[in-house]
Amino acid sequence: MPINAAIELHDSRINSIVENDGTIVMELAAYLHQSHRRPVIDSGTGWTQSVRLTFLNAIIRGTIVRLPDTILDGCLTLSDEKLENLFEVPLTHVGPTCMYLEFANGIDMTICGDGFRSECKGIPSFVEPFIP
Repeated sequence: MPINAAIELHDSRINSIVENDGTIVMELAAYLHQSHRRPVIDSGTGWTQSVRLTFLNAIIRGTIVRLPDTILDGCLTLSDEKLENLFEVPLTHVGPTCMYLEFANGIDMTICGDGFRSECKGIPSFVEPFIP
C-alpha cells in the first residue's frame, strides 16, 4: 500500500530561501504526516524531512529577520484552492500560486508566482505515531 504524505507548515522550519532570476527556492525542515490513507485525518506517523519548495516567476513580500526560522501558521493557495497549514508532497502546480507564512516572532511573508513544486530530499526521521 502506498504511503501518502503531507507537509504541516506549523512546526516546520525554513532553513534557506534563494531567489534567482524570478525562481524562489525555499528549503524546509518540514514536519510530515504520513498515512496509508489520508494524512492527518487517518492514523499514521509524524516525521521530519528536508523538503524543497520551488516557486516559478515569483516575488517575495515581507522579510525574514533570521534563518532558520520556525513557522507558526500558513496557507498555500493554488489557483482557486486554499490549503490551510497542510498540503501534499510531492506536489506540482502550474498556475497562480501564493504561500502565506507567519512566524513565531510575529513576522509574516508572502510568496506569489506562476507555479509551484514541492519535493522531499534526503532521509526522513521518525518523530511520533499519529492517532487522530
